[in-house]
Amino acid sequence: MRIIALSVVILGALVGIGFYTYVTLSVPRYALSDKDSVSSWNFPPAYASGSEDAKRVQTEIDKLQSLLGTGKSDYEVLVGISAEYELLGEGQKSYLYLSKAISDSPNKALAYFSLGHLFERVGALYSAKEAYNTAVAKEPGNTVYTSYREQFLAKYAGQAKTK
Repeated sequence: MRIIALSVVILGALVGIGFYTYVTLSVPRYALSDKDSVSSWNFPPAYASGSEDAKRVQTEIDKLQSLLGTGKSDYEVLVGISAEYELLGEGQKSYLYLSKAISDSPNKALAYFSLGHLFERVGALYSAKEAYNTAVAKEPGNTVYTSYREQFLAKYAGQAKTK
């Protein structure tokens, strides 16, 4: 029984590593605004490294990665993996998974909205504004996206030159 469990864990890790390598090497990245630069993609994680909560997040990442390419919508899975990496404070990985989601489904809004949030966290405010605007344009009836964008514009009016 332990051999089977260990095999499943190893297989999941290999699938995850393979997909991460694919994402980092071959997916067009959602471009940052020319007005932005990111000095660090990392930020404080939601949970202490090695804590039970951090381990649960990693387990969720592994579970989600195992769903990729299984016939379910990869879009939601990619956005979910991105959110889990954001909990770990790993902005670069979150960015890569959101870029893959956008590349696969450019007409869906959630990844753009999530990307806006990520860009805001790393201080790329022009890029955040563009991502929020795109999310609202893709789903204009979504009051959560519209409201959050308005809050963002009010909060950063002097820094992101809202127009």
